[in-house]
Amino acid sequence: MLLKKLPKNARVPKILGTYDGFIEIDKLEIEADNSKIFNYDNVEKYAEQMRETGLKVTPIVWKNSTILTSGATRKKAAELNEYTHLPVREEPIERPESRRVRLQYLRLENETRERKFGDNYRGLVIELEAFREENNGRIPDNKEILQICKDWTVKISDYNIMVKLQQHHPDLYNEVIKDRMGPRDALKMTKGQKIRMRTSRSIDKGLFSSSDIKHILLSIKRSIDGVKNSTFGTDGHQQDFKTLHSADTNLYSGIAHASLCAAFAYMINKMDGFSNDWTQTTKHDRYHDVYSNGDDTGIEVKTNICEMGKTPSWEPNNFKPGYHLLLAASEDFDSAYLGFGIITEDDVKKLKGGRYKIVNEKLLEKEKEGKFWSWYGKIKDKDDKAFFQQQLTNFTN
Repeated sequence: MLLKKLPKNARVPKILGTYDGFIEIDKLEIEADNSKIFNYDNVEKYAEQMRETGLKVTPIVWKNSTILTSGATRKKAAELNEYTHLPVREEPIERPESRRVRLQYLRLENETRERKFGDNYRGLVIELEAFREENNGRIPDNKEILQICKDWTVKISDYNIMVKLQQHHPDLYNEVIKDRMGPRDALKMTKGQKIRMRTSRSIDKGLFSSSDIKHILLSIKRSIDGVKNSTFGTDGHQQDFKTLHSADTNLYSGIAHASLCAAFAYMINKMDGFSNDWTQTTKHDRYHDVYSNGDDTGIEVKTNICEMGKTPSWEPNNFKPGYHLLLAASEDFDSAYLGFGIITEDDVKKLKGGRYKIVNEKLLEKEKEGKFWSWYGKIKDKDDKAFFQQQLTNFTN
């Protein structure tokens, strides 16, 4: 099963992480529950990343097995790149017979990925199903349901909303499962309320000073550095080691997103003239990443980790017209671009699977018209294409 040495003519990505051996890609199996819970929207991005920078985090299989506990998207990306083998690590135990135990491993091994509400809820539903299978059909009591909800980071109130939506509004239930809206937004729609991005309060170019913007970016950099340098690992002999210093860019993009949302809310709450209730929302409200009830206004935050000189690509799952804060930054956050403004449906193009892509050339046009602003870095016109010039993040001064 596990090859310690690659055969001749084997094609593998550049390996940056640790591994125990190699397995032929055709023999690597994906857990059925993995495909029921998680989507594979990022396969092409992973494939490109794998070609350009190599494999930073190797997939994991059960001991003495070819079944993955983590790395399904990486397997599909490797297939897209026509590699023949992948390096893998082995779990310390063989594949458990208990489906619930396998689900717990699956959940924990995917803790570092950016999981959306749909992923978490599908995992919750499948674990409830596994619970009944292993308890002679018994339905879990309230305490047990509460714990399973907590494990999958789904609030019990959102679980109850989803149960009602599935029973009485299956069309809205499917929209939530596909992460096109949150459960609370869907509940509002059942009551005839129209859901939209809130833009009652005008926000202009001079919202933050250049010093404020630098401190926002410094907060993000410190967050990413803190995760990279954290020693969460232990070998059982009083020796700790770093576990996330070489994770994939999706993890760092998620950290940058959360940090930027928190920093934006904190900074605007300190300002006179604005309500002090700006807050970072949860994934349950798909229409805002940061919002204020007092100002009846919210913003969407989009992040893209890409090196200086590369063209950033912001691709929302479900586009909502309104204020957008766009960040592009290198993985080490040595350079960054930050832009802000109202983006409309005329500024995006629709992709497959219900996704959208913000058209960079539209941002360039809007900036020339004074409707979009580069707060850090620049957008330049280069051969009729928008060229994003990231600015070095030298915060020593």
